[in-house]
Amino acid sequence: MDNCIVCGRYAEARCSACRGVRYCGSQCQKQDWKSHKSDCKSFQVATLNVVGAGGNVQEKPVPTHCTGCKLKFGSEIGKRDELCPDCGYAACADCACHNRRGTCYCENSNFGHKYCGRVPEWYHCSSRTGRVYRGDNHPDPYDAELHAVPAAQWEAAPRTCGNCWQTKLCLKRGYQCKYWMCQ
Repeated sequence: MDNCIVCGRYAEARCSACRGVRYCGSQCQKQDWKSHKSDCKSFQVATLNVVGAGGNVQEKPVPTHCTGCKLKFGSEIGKRDELCPDCGYAACADCACHNRRGTCYCENSNFGHKYCGRVPEWYHCSSRTGRVYRGDNHPDPYDAELHAVPAAQWEAAPRTCGNCWQTKLCLKRGYQCKYWMCQ
């Protein structure tokens, strides 16, 4: 959605404070300021900067606003659908199912659900980058016997896969490429 919120024309400029609204020019921005300024202050509160690991300034999600689209929760329209217990990312129903905005900041999970560890196949690659899908691995028992996987390379107990929701015994991280072709 790259259109001006006032006139609907293509807009590259954003509100410099909240970066959540687009305008085609200063005239439309001035025209919209009366209605936008109350929301803009809320956006500034919702995106307080904190120093993260490594000394980088990172955006701290606040659970009162959607981290994806900055919608304030509490109204009929703005209801929180997802909240990550690890990184604090909060998402409304629209953003929770949107590919770009519905993923929290965690590297190995999404809203507390660990990523799937299926055996990487040729069709598990990203259509954008062409890279093979990587993750934990819960192979078919027949395949594991076929490759004679030692017991020390398996996790201690079965766990629920965050993608397919089956409880499976998984290989430890780093051992999947030893037995299955990974690029």
